[in-house]
Amino acid sequence: MLDHAGLRDAAVMVIAISDSTATRRIVAIARERCPNLPIIVRTRYVSEVEGLARLGATEVIPEEFETSVEIFARVLRRLHVPRNVINLQIEMIRNQSYGMLRGIRLAEQPLGQIDAILARALTESFLVGENSPACGRSIRDLDLRRATGVSILAVVQNGEATSNPSADCVLNQGDTLVLFGDHAGLDRALTMLGGHSTLDE
Repeated sequence: MLDHAGLRDAAVMVIAISDSTATRRIVAIARERCPNLPIIVRTRYVSEVEGLARLGATEVIPEEFETSVEIFARVLRRLHVPRNVINLQIEMIRNQSYGMLRGIRLAEQPLGQIDAILARALTESFLVGENSPACGRSIRDLDLRRATGVSILAVVQNGEATSNPSADCVLNQGDTLVLFGDHAGLDRALTMLGGHSTLDE
């Protein structure tokens, strides 16, 4: 069945079924036949993570911990922690195979229900790092609104917030930007400010 599904030509494999026995067998067979294939597995319980990794899974995502990670991220957003800082924390948790969360069990709750509980706002904050394309540039030079449709509502510099900052305001490492826009625009702006895309494109 895996051969008919195109296993040998796949760029990546995702296993997201509820049968844990079948999941382990699929991982073992796929890894034996395709030693370099990235295999991403969704599992219900963190207790299965290490076993699947030993069988050859590249990444194992346990539902129970992903729920807690999502709650963690949304709480930090409500506390106005810049999203790029939150993303770094989440990346660290996942890279450690959720080690810092081991021993903590949360009641299972679909992420769709969490969305209904913790509504997403249309404002975001961004902490300017030394490698950000925004560092050392003025708001005019940044021209974020033209590039993404996102406005800079305020800038926090040296602990002091300035609303409706001047276009001549130069952004420095450690400054926090308060951004406003729709979801797609905010995603584009945060990607650009993080240095994953050029601001001159």
